[in-house]
Amino acid sequence: MRKISFEKEFKEKITIYCSLIRLNKPVGLLLLIWPCVFAVFMATHFDHNYLLVFKFIIGAFLMRSAGCIINDLVDLNIDKKVTRTKGRALAAGLISRKEAMIVLGVLLAMSLLLLLTLKFKTIIVGLFFLIPVVLYPYMKRITFLPQVFLGFTFNLGVILAFIETHGYVGLNGFIIYFALSLWTISYDTIYGFLDKNDDMKIGVKSTAILLDQQFYTYMEFLNVLISLLLVLAGLQIQANFVYFLMVIASYLIFIWQKSRLDINDIKSCELIFKSNIIVGFFLLIGAMNA
Repeated sequence: MRKISFEKEFKEKITIYCSLIRLNKPVGLLLLIWPCVFAVFMATHFDHNYLLVFKFIIGAFLMRSAGCIINDLVDLNIDKKVTRTKGRALAAGLISRKEAMIVLGVLLAMSLLLLLTLKFKTIIVGLFFLIPVVLYPYMKRITFLPQVFLGFTFNLGVILAFIETHGYVGLNGFIIYFALSLWTISYDTIYGFLDKNDDMKIGVKSTAILLDQQFYTYMEFLNVLISLLLVLAGLQIQANFVYFLMVIASYLIFIWQKSRLDINDIKSCELIFKSNIIVGFFLLIGAMNA
């Protein structure tokens, strides 16, 4: 009986840990992985450096997991008041702050070990990039643009990919970084509409609250700008037609998203947010064939 009880408790604890790092919600992880791998492919013309791709995928997983815990620790009191987040492991009291911090420490240690396998310049820059990851959860308290901050933080892997492969970022690296950051700002604002009503009640700021109905206009502008920047990035490396075809395909998804989005409907926002996985997939296929 004791063995069965131990196994049950162990399984429950693993389930809680998976929830803590959002392993049960892989959409966010994929949206972090796509830019990193896309940047590696664009920077190297996909020279089949699978080890580097693997490192960036694992790095994205570790840092996304760590970022989720940092966010939950900072937002513990806020999460308890928001419908979507009150069931999270920390907010629901399924795990203690001390235990969450131990898991965070393990994740950060593993991230550091992985970072140390990269070039010296990449290591130094990567260490500095931990700062915006820690600062992000506080942005919703001081500005209506936390999604903008997230966008430029979420895609720092693009910068690391170019530094690791070229030793510098370069014009094309910044073009890709800016394009993918705008993409993140767009879909994370859509995600922000899920919590808009709760956020307004408790005084939390977001781009969704700031723009409200005007977001449709901004969304269209961002979609065009993102696509133009990606085309420019392709021209910079003289990409073949497959790459540009995939950029066009991603833009068609953007058009579909805008036509189907209802910012007042949670299910609509969830659907459009998740559909960005398809955008990322198209872009990845394009980069692999660039």
